[in-house]
Amino acid sequence: MTSKSKKRKKIKLFKIFDIRKFAYDFIKWTGIFPVMLYMRLRINYVNRKKQGRMIKGRCIIIANHSSMSDPLVITSLFWLRRVFYLATKDLFAKRRNRLFFNAIGCIKIDNDGSNVKPFKDAAKVLEDDRCICIFPEGHIYQEGKVHELKLGATMLAIQTNSPIIPVYIQKREGRKNRQKVIVGEKIYVSDYTNNRFPSLDELEKLSELLHSKLEELRIKCE
Repeated sequence: MTSKSKKRKKIKLFKIFDIRKFAYDFIKWTGIFPVMLYMRLRINYVNRKKQGRMIKGRCIIIANHSSMSDPLVITSLFWLRRVFYLATKDLFAKRRNRLFFNAIGCIKIDNDGSNVKPFKDAAKVLEDDRCICIFPEGHIYQEGKVHELKLGATMLAIQTNSPIIPVYIQKREGRKNRQKVIVGEKIYVSDYTNNRFPSLDELEKLSELLHSKLEELRIKCE
């Protein structure tokens, strides 16, 4: 085994057994199985042959936002990976909540998206070949449709050259019913633009593309 391959193996093992993520891993592994039993996910894939729960490398997961339990659904769906979330600063207002969200690696963002630090923090997570989850609608909507998406996920994907995985979470009606989820194929924004600093018009068109992908998943999920 060469020194380079040994170094890669060491880095890979470090990512799996990362003491810095102990709080995240403890909360996840002690809570994930009760959550999975409670939700009883019914997972569908657009292309099952090409897709699977074990996603490799960096990615940005985008999903509709219909409930406060949506992050639990995403964590259960990709339970073999550490998924880090962008969360509005309102959730960090209370000390207890702040300790919890910091422990699980949430990245605090302003409601108006004016602060660039969260964007840089998210980029660092992706550069380390990890997963970020964004709910680009920006708010919880319970009408059962996909609302207009904010541009942050698109811009982050362009800047970090990260693929986007769209997920539609169907609103769960009653505890007796299983939680339905459908996962779309990876979207590479580089297939649609080579411009690392796209114009607002380009960003809006790409955001509309992501919206249409989520809407397609919604229709398939029904």
